Amino acid sequence: MGIRQRLESLALMLSVILLLTTCAPVAPPAHEVSPESTHTPTAPASPVSPVWPGPTPTWPAAWPTAGWTSAPPESLGLDSNALLAFYRTIREESLAIHSVIVVRHGRIAAEGYYAPFGPTSRQQLYSCTKSVISALIGIAIQEGAIRSVDEPVLSFFPEYQVAHRSQQKERLTIAHLLSMTSGLQWSEGPPYTNDDLGQMVRSNDWVKYLLDRPLAHEPGTVFQYNSGNSHLLSAILQKATGQTALAYAQEHLFGPLGLEDVVWQSDPQGISIGGWGLSLTPREMAKFGYLYLNRGIWEGQALVPAAWVEQSTQVQAPFEAGADLRYGYHWWRVPTLSERTFAAIGLYGQFIFVIPELDAVIVFASTVENVDIPQLVSQQLWPAFQSDEPLPPNPAAYAELQALLAELAQP
Repeated sequence: MGIRQRLESLALMLSVILLLTTCAPVAPPAHEVSPESTHTPTAPASPVSPVWPGPTPTWPAAWPTAGWTSAPPESLGLDSNALLAFYRTIREESLAIHSVIVVRHGRIAAEGYYAPFGPTSRQQLYSCTKSVISALIGIAIQEGAIRSVDEPVLSFFPEYQVAHRSQQKERLTIAHLLSMTSGLQWSEGPPYTNDDLGQMVRSNDWVKYLLDRPLAHEPGTVFQYNSGNSHLLSAILQKATGQTALAYAQEHLFGPLGLEDVVWQSDPQGISIGGWGLSLTPREMAKFGYLYLNRGIWEGQALVPAAWVEQSTQVQAPFEAGADLRYGYHWWRVPTLSERTFAAIGLYGQFIFVIPELDAVIVFASTVENVDIPQLVSQQLWPAFQSDEPLPPNPAAYAELQALLAELAQP
């Protein structure tokens, strides 16, 4: 199943889940559902390569804690004409994209907003929230609150009389939750009315509902996308640290990144929703991507352990051969773009692409239903990256690009 078909299928979910919700208001999760398989992932077929040879040179550090700086595209090795064509395409084809930010070498090369969406508009991240949960688990391991990804899930919840308890269920670990290989019996798909996701949302205790699910597979053997896994991770984080995921993130992640007044919804027990519920502005999304581009380093401080960044963005889950997306620890690999590209992906076209080969972060905030955004990046944005060195200035094209971006933002 291609990315476009995934998004077309998933777009039906929002209205149904809202109808299901009878507790505190929550937004639905993203469901980038892939077929179950026990096959080992194969190497990406013909990955896109950078258009220039050699390593990325060292650029002066640019940390956007207090705010991003911008630079003309040509000074960052990008072509203003290609960017101009890209932003025009979105408008002319009415693609329902709210914003696209292109960051290169720590500077914003292009930033477009489509009215009425603007720079201060917060975007529901849907399943991009899962990648933030992954980062927080890595931080908690580094801090010693969680020993390792091999800790048994049930050990965090001794107060529950867990249904269908077995030796198999005792073997369920944090790693299995992160890689979507928990093996828990789970249904999550259209019409999202009587599936497990809907029943979890309607239940009075989401954690109990999840822990009580029987096992359909031995943990670690089968990939099945399950937003409940992510919520269990948030509950584990709260158990281990004594703080909600929101509070823990404010101290260890959002605060250092300069993110303020972050909105993150919670379940009936006050646990930050692990699979969705986080809202950020596009520039804040770009900060999170830039942190991972820099392997967890921010202003010289290791916010997320570098080893965790590497581990969580590598393929960790079994997939069918030839899959156009592969799964790590709550991050997606995108081999159709390049061998090293990874991304946080959410319903309706929320993307935080991290592209180490290009030293770039690309952010999409959207309400799309049938747009293949990775393909859009490959065909329209990737050609804009012309060189790893500055290009000759092109003031006429740059002025035209700036005029278009200003026009797009007008209501």
